[in-house]
Amino acid sequence: MQSSRAVGAFETISTWFSSDAEPKGAAKGLLERIIVEERDRSVLAVCRLRFLFGTLNALVVFPTTELEGHTALWPSRYGAVLYAVLAGLLLLLVQFKPKTRGFAAFAPAFLDVPLVGTIEYVQAQYTTAHGIGAASSVTMLLTFLLLSTIALSRRVILIVAPITLAFITAILSTGQVPWVVRGNVIVATAGFAVLALVLVAKIRRLVTASRQRDLLGKYVLGERLGAGGMAEVFRAVYCPEGGFERTVAVKRILPSWANVPELVALFRREAELGARLAHPNVVQVLDFGSDGDTYFLAMEFVDGISLGRLLKHLHREQKKIPVPALLWLTQELAAALEYIHTRRDANGAPLNLVHRDLNPPNILLSRVGEVKIADFGIARSADRPSLTQPGVMRGKLAYAAPEQAMDQPLDARTDLFALGITLYESATGQRLFGQQSETEMLRAVLENAAENPAAARPELPAVFCEAVHALLQREPSKRLQSGGALEEKLAAEFRAHASEGRQQLIKLISEVGKEAASVEPIPSLSTALTETVTRTALKQP
Repeated sequence: MQSSRAVGAFETISTWFSSDAEPKGAAKGLLERIIVEERDRSVLAVCRLRFLFGTLNALVVFPTTELEGHTALWPSRYGAVLYAVLAGLLLLLVQFKPKTRGFAAFAPAFLDVPLVGTIEYVQAQYTTAHGIGAASSVTMLLTFLLLSTIALSRRVILIVAPITLAFITAILSTGQVPWVVRGNVIVATAGFAVLALVLVAKIRRLVTASRQRDLLGKYVLGERLGAGGMAEVFRAVYCPEGGFERTVAVKRILPSWANVPELVALFRREAELGARLAHPNVVQVLDFGSDGDTYFLAMEFVDGISLGRLLKHLHREQKKIPVPALLWLTQELAAALEYIHTRRDANGAPLNLVHRDLNPPNILLSRVGEVKIADFGIARSADRPSLTQPGVMRGKLAYAAPEQAMDQPLDARTDLFALGITLYESATGQRLFGQQSETEMLRAVLENAAENPAAARPELPAVFCEAVHALLQREPSKRLQSGGALEEKLAAEFRAHASEGRQQLIKLISEVGKEAASVEPIPSLSTALTETVTRTALKQP
């Protein structure tokens, strides 16, 4: 009980020292939280270094029998051990209680300067080489003063600075250092404090300016979620007036590519098509605009991972998606494609929408088991002119239907072929078209017979294997004709495993989420301008 109260007190102190001033408005509040996150990232590293320094210092000082200029070493010996122990306890605290990192950032005032200053003050009384002892003591205390800048808080520095100055003054007085030297050191210490204040103010302004500059102030960008050669995706917060906040995902074209008309047209097309779609299994587009020399797209934020990342994790662990979770995934994707392919415009005319780039990185899985299709950057709609030149294929060749690879007319069955590949790889953990060269992969797409996942994983339900095999037929007329047909074929299996499947998928996503966060590549925009001239490739030997 007492331990929990102590941690609670530390967390209260941490919260109190998280900011320098009460934030005004949602955007400023978020900017302050971003600054706190920047501080927290460095606090843990500094705590590790503090513990390492304390341990090494204890190992060096304790065995020493004599040191020039000193008549007694016991203050340094026992002080070094005490410092190492306290540094270790602080490291454990912030390691397992992240909310206390605000307190840990204040450690130069609570731990470093008071403890080291006291040790140096006591040691100064036993030294005969006052110049050497005073110089080393002042250097250590000034180092801790500068270390306090990691808190990114002027309040912390204003408390650490006078404590540091008091200990330095006491050490110099005890050491009988000349007044001229004392005055210079005191002035230098005050200068260090001013330097720390200026440095923190500069860093805070840079962080604030870099975030406020992004997207006209409506969106404050946070963690970068994805990056590609032409665009990047951020977790962001929509902050209009009135204190309202909403977490979104913002995709932004890199400024160096913002002047490429074809890429901008694809980006705008993605916004237009995405804004028309409103379905639980489709990532919704919320906003499109420009900011300075670039364009951005605001989308629904899916808190989770991509199917591509999940499959990579399972491949490393030599595991496979459990059958119930696989059936849940299939059910959700079939429902999404049925909605996309049957969507009509405001006048009731069919959109005849084809995604053209369905693959694991474009399928997002939320932490509550939702499955959503994303990225309509190269989708084709009947009421919009095509942006693709004749003889050129858009999308990933490894997930392309034969008619897509041959630049023939496309329809909903093209996406169903890509779904078949995705389900095959999700079920078996093996790539269907994993050939080394583009030409070999193209030939495999056009010539290889449809695979049945039962050969690679016999325990799969027979009806599921039959459905995937039907999706992978090279002739569009022989495939399952719609997502609704897939739902109907697997309806009994879906009903039997729906609840269990969703829970298993949630568990898998949670396991992957425990890994270190990494920035994933953006699937479509990084390859949106990659043009595969299939007729030329077919002529190659």
